[in-house]
Amino acid sequence: MAESRSPMLIPAGVLLVLLGIWQGYALLKADASPLPVDDFSEYWAAARVVLEGGNPYDRDALFAVELAAIDRDTPENVVLMWNPPWAVPLMLPLGAMPFRTAQALWLLANLGILLWCATVLREMFGGSSASKPVAWLVAMAFPPSLFLLWIGQISAWMLLGISLFLWFGRRGRPFLAGLSATLLAIKPHLVLLFWLLLGVRGLYRDRRMLLGLAFGLCASMSAALLAQPRLLSQYLDALADRPPQWQSPTFGSLLGVETGSSILTFAPVLAGVLWLAISEYRRRREPARSDFWVDRVPLLLLVSFATASYGAWPFDLVLLMPVVLAMSVSPVRTRTAVLGGLGVAGLCATYALKLPPHAYIWPAPWLLAMWLTRTNIGVRGSNGPNRVPNRPPGLDGVSLF
Repeated sequence: MAESRSPMLIPAGVLLVLLGIWQGYALLKADASPLPVDDFSEYWAAARVVLEGGNPYDRDALFAVELAAIDRDTPENVVLMWNPPWAVPLMLPLGAMPFRTAQALWLLANLGILLWCATVLREMFGGSSASKPVAWLVAMAFPPSLFLLWIGQISAWMLLGISLFLWFGRRGRPFLAGLSATLLAIKPHLVLLFWLLLGVRGLYRDRRMLLGLAFGLCASMSAALLAQPRLLSQYLDALADRPPQWQSPTFGSLLGVETGSSILTFAPVLAGVLWLAISEYRRRREPARSDFWVDRVPLLLLVSFATASYGAWPFDLVLLMPVVLAMSVSPVRTRTAVLGGLGVAGLCATYALKLPPHAYIWPAPWLLAMWLTRTNIGVRGSNGPNRVPNRPPGLDGVSLF
């Protein structure tokens, strides 16, 4: 499909990439860094604590490590790590490096992941293979990408997981697709609907995906336990004794705070599960297609985020990049362009004003509204009566039901 683009998009995209690489190189050469230490510090300190045989979920242990490395003043300022034990092997190489070196390499790794994922995702959704700079520009113009790079979050690796899952899935490699989905288990609560559909479809259509996922989780957990045999019990003890108390920018968290009922926190989750059950039941007679997951993933991610009980922080929204890239492929309607511009401005303003967590509750529903106004809501599937001719892969099945 031909793409129309401004001749300025390619040099602008290349310039953004070169600036990012230059900044990362500068950080490697300097002892001081303009980057904050907040979120990255939890991964680096946790990895170092594990390598020293300690408990990465213990505030005092993290503080002891951070005190000398980054001049952490009080234990209360330590950012605790709540990622499950199978995510720890990904962080272990960081603990073997000095803090600033590890931070700079983490920045470059995150940048590389964002650019590679943008390239392959946009092509999978129908973009031209020659439009890499356009994909890079879209990725870097998406504010969550900048938030993630700025504070050194781990969510980029989840984006890598979903990108590899789709990439291998379209190439008929279900075991490797399932193995790639292991990266989504870094924050499993953010993609609950994906897990449910993967489980059901894996059992009835292709168990090789589930086998790959099981192998990846077992391998990750084995590596974590080799590094710290008590890691699982330490994690469970931390959840039981001192669970995270942060207010998430989710409707579930808002309901829980306003009503004082922890049960209502999961009401949106149940709504999401009900939507998935009805939606997939209505599609049950659709024939198997190689682009099944490319069609399903954007809306699955949107509804998962919109109904999540916890998480969905501004940097986690980078996992919605498949949605943004899919919408960037075909001609943009005026109302969608206006919604997109307002959304970018709103996210940047909310972040700059340092508003409380619940102020970020709107981006996932906002993108969902953009998705539904961007496409023809009546479309049921690629073989349905409302099939749109020449529709790019990934833009089918966008109806809520």
